[in-house]
Amino acid sequence: MNNFSYKLEKSHNPSMGLIVLQADQRIELDARRQFEPEVNLHISRIPSAATVTTETLKQMEKDLPIAVSLLPNAVDFDVVGYGCTSGTSVIGAENIAKIVKDRCKTKHVTEPVSALIANWFFIPICRSSKYWASRNFIFIWRGDTNFWKF
Repeated sequence: MNNFSYKLEKSHNPSMGLIVLQADQRIELDARRQFEPEVNLHISRIPSAATVTTETLKQMEKDLPIAVSLLPNAVDFDVVGYGCTSGTSVIGAENIAKIVKDRCKTKHVTEPVSALIANWFFIPICRSSKYWASRNFIFIWRGDTNFWKF
């Protein structure tokens, strides 16, 4: 067996942008708890109506470019997340990615629907699960009566 010397290089602190619903009172705290303190988390808000309808979700598509443009221009983001499952179901994941990439410098864009589908292939609980989207929620079902709401 050969031994090779190596030197670990410290990578940059990752930068994440997060587009949060105006009405959301929890996602910022959850995001800060989820990631290491070294992650530079930048947050912008997008207007969200008191009632959820197809029309109010379509309005978010018009408001998204403004919300993204409020993220710092000087930052090269590793990822920007859009935190609205219902909005993603109406606007479309590809359209969200295009809007975000047109308005800020980021390597990746994510939102709840694509994240759930990606996790389907990587998290063992999800591999044996079924999921479906309702108008406002995504559920994961393990084949019994246990449901998790996201």
